[in-house]
Amino acid sequence: MNREKRQDRQERWKNYADLFSYTVLGLFLAIGLLLSWFRMVSFSPSFYRFSAEVALAAVLCETLCLAFLGAVDQKYKLTFSLPVAAAVLAGFVFGWEKVLAGMRDYLNVMIACWNEKYSDNLSYMGKMAETQDNLSIFCLFVLLLCIAANGYLLSRKKLLPLFILVIIYFVPGIILEQSSVRGSICLLLSVVGIWLFSLRAGSRVRRAMWFLAVWAGLLVIYFFAPPGKSERVRLFEQEIWQTMGQLRYGKDTLPEGDLLRACEMEDGAKVTLRIRADHVKSMYFQGFTGAVYRDGQWRMLKKNIYAGERRGFLKWMNEQGVDPNSQYVAYQQAGDHLVAENPDETEIEENFVSVRNEGANRKYVYTPYSAQKPSGEKIVGKQDSGYVSGKFFGSRAYTFTEYSRNVPGELQRLDSWVYSPITEEQKKYLEAESVYRDFVYEHYLDENRELNAKIEEMFHSEDEGESAQGESIYEVTQRIRTKLKDETRYHPTPKENFGGEDPLLRFLEGKQSGNSAFYASAGVLAFRSFGIPARYAEGYYLDENQEESEAMEERTEDGIALTAQNAHAWVEVCADGMGWIPVDVTPGFYYDTYTLLQLSEMPQKIKKTAALENQGDEAEETLKKGNEDGGKNGENPQEQSNLQDVVWGGFLIVLFLVEAIWVVLEIRRVCYEYRIYHCMDTPNKDQETEFLFERIQENLWACGIDMQPGWHKAETKAEIREILGDISAGMYLKINDLMEKYFYGGSSLEADERRLLWSFLIRLRRGRKKNLSLHRRLRLRFLMFGSAA
Repeated sequence: MNREKRQDRQERWKNYADLFSYTVLGLFLAIGLLLSWFRMVSFSPSFYRFSAEVALAAVLCETLCLAFLGAVDQKYKLTFSLPVAAAVLAGFVFGWEKVLAGMRDYLNVMIACWNEKYSDNLSYMGKMAETQDNLSIFCLFVLLLCIAANGYLLSRKKLLPLFILVIIYFVPGIILEQSSVRGSICLLLSVVGIWLFSLRAGSRVRRAMWFLAVWAGLLVIYFFAPPGKSERVRLFEQEIWQTMGQLRYGKDTLPEGDLLRACEMEDGAKVTLRIRADHVKSMYFQGFTGAVYRDGQWRMLKKNIYAGERRGFLKWMNEQGVDPNSQYVAYQQAGDHLVAENPDETEIEENFVSVRNEGANRKYVYTPYSAQKPSGEKIVGKQDSGYVSGKFFGSRAYTFTEYSRNVPGELQRLDSWVYSPITEEQKKYLEAESVYRDFVYEHYLDENRELNAKIEEMFHSEDEGESAQGESIYEVTQRIRTKLKDETRYHPTPKENFGGEDPLLRFLEGKQSGNSAFYASAGVLAFRSFGIPARYAEGYYLDENQEESEAMEERTEDGIALTAQNAHAWVEVCADGMGWIPVDVTPGFYYDTYTLLQLSEMPQKIKKTAALENQGDEAEETLKKGNEDGGKNGENPQEQSNLQDVVWGGFLIVLFLVEAIWVVLEIRRVCYEYRIYHCMDTPNKDQETEFLFERIQENLWACGIDMQPGWHKAETKAEIREILGDISAGMYLKINDLMEKYFYGGSSLEADERRLLWSFLIRLRRGRKKNLSLHRRLRLRFLMFGSAA
């Protein structure tokens, strides 16, 4: 009798502990939701207090229902219908039209946060409400529904749906950066608590102590974490996004405008692009383009710049037959200069080019400035920044037709028809070009305030006044090239020596050697200082004489192979009436002055051979300057690390790795249990029996029980009884007899006997465990760390 009372008392305390755990975890989930999803709306403190009181009341009502309906069938449906009923009642009391209006307003708030975070200009869903009444009603409605979902999943111990729900609660913090630290702590604690109490590791006191220890650790991190987002956290997030992009599109050496990653861009022998062309000529295959330079990195124009008063102007230009990404071709077409073959002095012959991406970033569709829109699946224009692939894993192959005279960009001349258009096509082209030119002059003359003084000092004299603003592209190009050649040091793979300063500033001051990315960046800002719109471009450079060089010994019928050594960056200037044209300011990659004068007189007949003969001497001279100290100058000062940044960044890295490992193990566990639950469908009954026996043995091994048919049955029975309370001693003895019958007697098992094996295995996986350490519980759950001795 005393034993039955003790067992009954233990069972009651177990139920009380479970109800208390349910209440605490339910409150953490509700508060985490409140501080994550609802933080985007600027509610008053009184609303948060009222919402917290509603959440507490709803969770307590669920707990009381679970306590008093313990013996009632369908108690879960009855319990969690209460918050749903309260939400429906609120809809009838306040009016469903207000709930729907609040949903619309909440979506508008999310759109506003998205536009602010990503500089986008998504359209709103109708007009925002003048008061927050509708938002408050909708948020309370959603809160009650989420509490019902949380409670149902907690009480039924649905771990995977619960973790998915918590990840959804984290969405505002991950994507919109709108969650609070307190909300994140609540959600993290709920995850830890769900995992600990569902795993039932050790005693309840031990689980509670672990929960409190994690809570204390998170509170310490909260109080010692730096305000806002630290630099290390920002870099960690950036590395995560870059890794995801590399897994999706592939990895190459191009830095996508980041000068901190540009030092190794021209190093490597990996084939990136393979080019086939009817006429091999020098071409710049453009990928990434940058318009704004900040903190050592080029970035594209923000999406909202193309909206507002200018919304739809790019689409209108395309309807006029002018694509900003292939404007040069539209210009030549308007002048009637394009022919299929045998061009005269004023005409340009078409050049069919095919590209196969073998190792470059597949996100970009690499084309020269003189190419028409490529033909390929899901190739789209990225506003006016070039073509990109719309396929999930990027484009591997595409073709295009290219039209260009083999002359440098700075020597391009406008045709006379631009000043006196004759045909309707010319008038439409000039109308579209005028609209785009206004846009370019508004957004591609942005200068960097930190570098303005150095740019002025380096490229402008004190007495030149306004005269320099009237210089031609050719004159400005020659001035920039001369200054950069004389006052900077070139090296194809410079050593990183930034010392926490702006890398471009150190390059211009002579403290850091640089490659084409540094020269192109300096060139863009220099052109802009003369009032010439310019942007940064990077991709791969095809030299027309490359097919005759030693590097082309591996050339096959597949075409010319471009490698990481062909990675390059250059300036693109917007020539009035013509569009974007490439201008190179990197020493060794442009013609000397004498050759340029010759080319200006005979643009169609002269190739780059003369310049290439001089290119080696010029490149060798500038490389020698960069090699004097191995691409370094002065000391390399180390940036002082902040202890809080180190701790916080390290914690995030560990948390991310633990989460990734846990997800992999959970997926493996789900697949493992799926095989167990469906093993009875196997047509081969002996195969099914052996499968069940093997799974039983490995699960017992994970618990530290070495089970062999017919061996030490009494000791094994005692161990199972001590650890696995839901399995009776008689059941194990039956399993052992069945194993002896199959293995030693050679007899097949009947259907009911196989069903008994399956039931025993399910109890091993799902039953209650006693006196089992956390290490062995993990080993049993995930079948890892090998077998027990």
